[in-house]
Amino acid sequence: MATTAPFWRLPGPAGPAPEPWTARALALAEALQRSFAVPGVAGAYREAVPAAERPYAFLWPWSQVLAAGLELIELGAGLGSPLDVGELLDPGLAAYRDDRLRPPGYASYVLRPLGGGGDAFYDDNAWIGLALVTAHRLLGDDGLRLQAEEVLAFVLSGWDHDDRHPAPGGVFWTRAPWSDDRNTVSNAPTAQLALGLHELTDHPALLAWAQTLLAWTRTHLRDPDDGLYWDHIDLRGTIERTKWSYNQGSVLGGELLLARALADADAGQAAVHWEEAERLGRAILDRYRSPATPWAAQGLPFNAVCARNLVALAHETVDEALARSCRDAVLAIADDAWHRCRADDDLVRKPEQPRTTELIDQAALVRLQALAGLATVEQPVRPSAQP
Repeated sequence: MATTAPFWRLPGPAGPAPEPWTARALALAEALQRSFAVPGVAGAYREAVPAAERPYAFLWPWSQVLAAGLELIELGAGLGSPLDVGELLDPGLAAYRDDRLRPPGYASYVLRPLGGGGDAFYDDNAWIGLALVTAHRLLGDDGLRLQAEEVLAFVLSGWDHDDRHPAPGGVFWTRAPWSDDRNTVSNAPTAQLALGLHELTDHPALLAWAQTLLAWTRTHLRDPDDGLYWDHIDLRGTIERTKWSYNQGSVLGGELLLARALADADAGQAAVHWEEAERLGRAILDRYRSPATPWAAQGLPFNAVCARNLVALAHETVDEALARSCRDAVLAIADDAWHRCRADDDLVRKPEQPRTTELIDQAALVRLQALAGLATVEQPVRPSAQP
């Protein structure tokens, strides 16, 4: 039965906090807050330090700060962690809301009085919707669920309804006229969002949409050779075949949620999706632990999204060897990033960018340490709960 009660117990998991991951995550979050928060503007952050050309962050990196703040709560840091989730949700998120969009959605840059707004991206909005579902579960605020439903309506307005197109269907990447790509990242996280809301409401249309979104992605962007997912297809039918880690993780999370959603009504189909989630988990681990296609080449933000879903698989699979492999991978990714990318001031310093720290990398490094901590506790991580 659906419930609107918060899934997570606050302030955090039972027992001692997992170390050293909690201490690492908090130190990085403190550095993020100290270096990136815009003085006098609650919930607002800079794009980079030293300051970038624009005074505020774009929505995609800002969304990862919100994700990091929520994961700190899940880890046990409570509502008093360095990243103030309350300020991020209000007024921080409101700065990106564009009521000129129909349905309303979130622009890629802050609107007046802080900035001039920007193009709306459907994947950006899906990350926001997923964070709102998590925040609802953590805080028990029905208003956050309603906001997530509104976000889903906006993202689904980006579905391609023209049957004359190659690979008709799929959610476009952006509403802007300069791109006609339909991406794994605009479809799989949207399926996760629909399924996360389905768990809260039992609305059958949400389940139907999730099945449609995942089926389209599987049909048109899945490599039949290894079962991993390409990046996007455009309206000429050209496929961009890069296999980013966050795409793989997003589909994995969608398959897990779909299996759970179908468990009572259709055990046979649920088993199919459980099997696919586990198969995809193994394929992810095989690809990115290869020296030819290492995790480090994917970048911190993409790996944080993938790690979230690997932790979910580790908590839910009955295959103990697979669960252990997923946990080991997340811990290894987090530890490598900590030693390879962190400077003495707890800011990210990538070798190729030693003088600048970008908000999205700092938030991702916080997330990776928090996720490593969550991988070591028994409390489950829900794949629907986070971007």
